[in-house]
Amino acid sequence: MTTRATSYSPLAKILHWLCALMVIALLIIGFVAKNTHGPIVKTLFGLHKSIGLTLLILMIIRLFHRLKHKHPAPLPAPRSHQIAAWLTHITLYALIFVTILVGWFMSAFSGHHTEFWGVINVSLPFAVNKSLAHLGEFIHEYIAWALVVLVSLHFLAALYHHFICKDDTLKRMW
Repeated sequence: MTTRATSYSPLAKILHWLCALMVIALLIIGFVAKNTHGPIVKTLFGLHKSIGLTLLILMIIRLFHRLKHKHPAPLPAPRSHQIAAWLTHITLYALIFVTILVGWFMSAFSGHHTEFWGVINVSLPFAVNKSLAHLGEFIHEYIAWALVVLVSLHFLAALYHHFICKDDTLKRMW
């Protein structure tokens, strides 16, 4: 009989915080780039795409790590809180994957190249299609706003557990 860990693994913690910082950076850079004019826009979108693709790689690693390694059992809490936490995590993972892929497709349908950190061209071989590009832009932006809401709720829930419930939820990932 094996016991479950009481804390997340060092790799899980590193991936969590790297991904969290990247999501926040992507949201900020994306919203700034969308509302900026001039030559800096190309640089901002290039940075946005490179961070997004890096996040995609890290999220794939994170997903495989999560599926392969045991993670701590949920702390005692009302069943509704456990379901809300599980749904939030699943939704965060899904929205992160979807928004990156939609952004990558949108860029291809817009006729823009995607370079990974200015070194490797990872453009998708799609013909320019302005209708799909506009649809992708709409979806990408609204998913980004959904991520703002979910990341904020996730952050507030961590603070709630730490300061109100005074449990180890936040400490297990810190």
